[in-house]
Amino acid sequence: MLNGADGDVVLGSPDASAIIAAPDSVKAWRTVGSLNHENARPEDYYVKTGKGIMLSKSLSARIGKAVLEKDTYADPHEDPNELPRPGKACFPEPGVVLTFYKDNHFVDVYFCFQCNIMIVNSVWDPKKSPELTGGQVDFDFGRAKLLRIIKDVFPKDKEIQSLKNKV
Repeated sequence: MLNGADGDVVLGSPDASAIIAAPDSVKAWRTVGSLNHENARPEDYYVKTGKGIMLSKSLSARIGKAVLEKDTYADPHEDPNELPRPGKACFPEPGVVLTFYKDNHFVDVYFCFQCNIMIVNSVWDPKKSPELTGGQVDFDFGRAKLLRIIKDVFPKDKEIQSLKNKV
């Protein structure tokens, strides 16, 4: 499980790990940019669209566990104590965002399945401070695991369902 310094790098704060591990609820959206590729501005890939989908407790637990498992990010053939750092020459265009809610806090987790990068933004108390904290990490080694869950979240979304387990 991601915690300590690794959790801080990926999630921005140890509090984010706690929220993802035991949320009150989780909601999923497609992003504006992902539904309008031709006219999308870079920031559109970080804007939620529609009403969102409330995840079941079971699905929330599955995605939370997958996001927090170190093997989602780490190469099993390399040093297990090292997390890969983003080093790809791409600009992530997330198509999916999951929001993990706990009390008056939330954590947004964006997934770009074009380049296998997860971006995390956290707002600890939006009434007091709208500032975001977070990080990003490659999930090449966990793509298939994460994609299976995302396909369960969006079973009727043809674009999501057409994504392959490997790029």
